[in-house]
Amino acid sequence: MVFAASAYIAYSTIHSSRATSRERATLDTILDDNKDDNLAHSKNLVLMFNEDPKDYYSKNERVGTRDLAHLFCEEHHNLTKDEADVRAHLLKVLNRYEFYAIGINKGLFDEDLFKRMYCSTMLKFWGVVNPSVSQLREFAKKDTLFKDFESLAIRWKANPLKSEDI
Repeated sequence: MVFAASAYIAYSTIHSSRATSRERATLDTILDDNKDDNLAHSKNLVLMFNEDPKDYYSKNERVGTRDLAHLFCEEHHNLTKDEADVRAHLLKVLNRYEFYAIGINKGLFDEDLFKRMYCSTMLKFWGVVNPSVSQLREFAKKDTLFKDFESLAIRWKANPLKSEDI
């Protein structure tokens, strides 16, 4: 009986510690990313560019003709400097969201907490970049690129955040 009680207490302690560590890792990641001005700039630039690439090029005195999805249809050296710049910002954000998704899908981050913070943002961003990711996969001949981000977006879209979740 004493052994069973000790085992239960040990199991409960380990389980609780694991959950607390996952929540702490999630909060640390969210707080660090909120301080990352370069990441925020990249997100804004990609979204602004996606709305109207021609307007983006003309307003910013930039040179380019490709839209977001077609930035991955060319070798890097065939892009204008400005197109390469937009592509670099897009990859920065995609890599960060893939990092989040891997952490969530592997249970390293707390999905409920992340979903409360980023559900609408990540779903909106996936909707914007989905055609670009498809082009990149085709161009690179790697169908696994950003698959964790895609699977997370599909899962969250099928089960969106509701007011009763908060």
